[in-house]
Amino acid sequence: MSQSLAQVLDAVNSAMTVLRTIANTPGVNALPYVSTISAALGALQAAANAGRNIAPYVVAISNTFTGVVPTEEQLVALDAKILELDAAVDAPLPNKEEGEPD
Repeated sequence: MSQSLAQVLDAVNSAMTVLRTIANTPGVNALPYVSTISAALGALQAAANAGRNIAPYVVAISNTFTGVVPTEEQLVALDAKILELDAAVDAPLPNKEEGEPD
């Protein structure tokens, strides 16, 4: 994994800190934020397990949750990055080249 564990944990910590702020704010629906964070962490885990480069996605999480409540546009942008990562992980393997072992 090219992304250090400390950088991943920093991104998760930033997201959780913002989520705590949202949860403590009366009248704010935390569900969209929880959903986005959950999807992002699941995608990061799947991608890391598949040996994919997760650096751009860790940066996207960090940039979205920089200590302030993200805007709807920021959440939509992060959701798009998550879908991009999910698609890369779920993409079919390329065809075997001639002579390549099974």
